[in-house]
Amino acid sequence: MTGSQLAIVDTGAANIHSVAKAVRVAGGDPVVTSSPDQLLSARAAILPGVGANDSVMRSLDASRLPTAIREFAESGRPLLCVCIGMQVLMDDSEEGVLPGLGIINGSVRRLGKGPAADLSDRPKIPHMGWNTVRFLNEGDARHPVFQRIPQDTHFYFVHSYHCVPDSPADVAAETRHGETVCAAIVRDNIVGTQFHPEKSGRVGIDIYARFIEHAKSNVHVAMTKAKGPAVSGRARTPMQVIPAIDIRNGKCTRLIEGDYEREVWFDDDPAEAARRWVDMGAEMIHIVDLDGAKDGWLPNSRVVERVIAASDVPVQVGGGIRSMQDAERLLDTGASRIVFGTTLVENPDTVSDAISQHGADKVAVSIDAKGGEVRTRGWVTGSGIDALGLAKRAVTELGVKTIIYTDTARDGTLTGPNFKSVSAVSRAVECELIAAGGVSSIDDLLRLQEIGVSGAITGMAIYTGEFDLSDAIAAVNERAATS
Repeated sequence: MTGSQLAIVDTGAANIHSVAKAVRVAGGDPVVTSSPDQLLSARAAILPGVGANDSVMRSLDASRLPTAIREFAESGRPLLCVCIGMQVLMDDSEEGVLPGLGIINGSVRRLGKGPAADLSDRPKIPHMGWNTVRFLNEGDARHPVFQRIPQDTHFYFVHSYHCVPDSPADVAAETRHGETVCAAIVRDNIVGTQFHPEKSGRVGIDIYARFIEHAKSNVHVAMTKAKGPAVSGRARTPMQVIPAIDIRNGKCTRLIEGDYEREVWFDDDPAEAARRWVDMGAEMIHIVDLDGAKDGWLPNSRVVERVIAASDVPVQVGGGIRSMQDAERLLDTGASRIVFGTTLVENPDTVSDAISQHGADKVAVSIDAKGGEVRTRGWVTGSGIDALGLAKRAVTELGVKTIIYTDTARDGTLTGPNFKSVSAVSRAVECELIAAGGVSSIDDLLRLQEIGVSGAITGMAIYTGEFDLSDAIAAVNERAATS
């Protein structure tokens, strides 16, 4: 394959050029690139490297590669990921705070946390050197890259963390280092190895050679898939980017992690903030009465009315809606949709009654979670209820058609959404899903769109100027048009 056909993604980590050299020995002619356009024009790609999660993700972000890598993986073209390249496929990593690419659901965990047979079996960290690998399939059941490799063949490892996919079916091979460790992953067109083929002698070179041959034989199928529709997620319509207006004491504010003691004020006049966001292209406004959410009534109702009157777009309102009377009052003042949060937990019949009386399009529920547990009363109170289970019951038992899911530990922090949790909710329920909490960049929004959510709420990022709202809306619409 020529350089334009086989791309090696420059992850900013060590060992890139060793991989390129090994690929050339195996008969390939790769190009090392940090260009999203060059990657997306390739017919096969390798994502390699030795390094730490956060440094690699920052390097990829700096080159605007995460979205391109996800798009490449989704296209069906062959993708081989090595060491840290395999680890960043996961949702998150104990090695750092930045989320991974989220292409394969799962986590990266530190070695040595699993059960050891005895003290002598406790692993040395890092796991460095030769170790045997056992493949979980035999013969033709294996991916072509791994066919004809004898069981317990030795490969070279250098790592302190290992992948733990959510689905055991994604694990293609294992090794043992004090505990059973995932040594390879296979998911459709994606192959990953924790070991380093380029450091593993002839057998490693053979893996690269088989990958090159596999890529050649799959060119027609892969490029056909690349031109077709997305292979996962809901219908690829433009995701709504929804500005948040949180009101406390009549003013526009943001809370960090929902903590009322960690508050940042932005606008004295929330109606003026609404006009600004509408002028920048917002097609919906999301209001939360923070005082109402905590105290259980609607102390900022007149301010909310002014925001609705100042907005030429639909406005959904939540916070403090505990009764049908509260819901009807807001709908009568022009709210396009009312949002139940605490009431969903404490009085779900009210949600069902509101849907029966006003229709599912006029009612949404907000599931606000920390560590998977639903939080209520302005996120102050733990409920002991599992967020995913509540989402399923809301849809199947109450007839809910719209869920707003917020990871409260991410909200206001600009650390990125909890993509793993959003993905889990998206897979679990058939409804319109709006994600909130932690959005920090346009890439975050594009990744949420890839998951398939119908909307994403952004607050702190647009108030602090992390990105321009109009630019974000344009990027989302452009991606939807080209997907």
